[in-house]
Amino acid sequence: MKVGSLLLLAFLIGFAAYSQKFRIIELKPIVKQGAIYYYDLKRVHGGAYGLQIPLQSLDDNVVNRYYKSFRGWKNVGAALSVIPGIYLISISSTRAFNGTEFLYVFGGTIVGFLATEIVASSRIKNGVDRYNTLVIGVSGQVIGPSITYKF
Repeated sequence: MKVGSLLLLAFLIGFAAYSQKFRIIELKPIVKQGAIYYYDLKRVHGGAYGLQIPLQSLDDNVVNRYYKSFRGWKNVGAALSVIPGIYLISISSTRAFNGTEFLYVFGGTIVGFLATEIVASSRIKNGVDRYNTLVIGVSGQVIGPSITYKF
């Protein structure tokens, strides 16, 4: 019985040690065409949220700050979208519905939502630009078509 337990223990230790080995994965640049992001020439599903793993795997404080700011602004925009519903619920029990007032609340919500989307988009763009600068570096590699000439 002791030999079997020792063999089982040795097997489990060996299995655990093998599962902890590291793999080095080369980071690729991120390309944006329109509203679609590409990583390693493959479309990133989920929009900018799908870029979380490559952006945070670089472990750069500036890139991480841009991504967290992007997520924060997207959350603010999502919170703004419930304001018209809260307005409708709050007026139903206290006073009569005023269409003009509701349009002001609804319009203000749309303007606020669009503003947060613009800020969030600029945050993720800055993060991707910084990421690409660090990944590509100054090696002279170019993404997309380029023209080379000599004098």
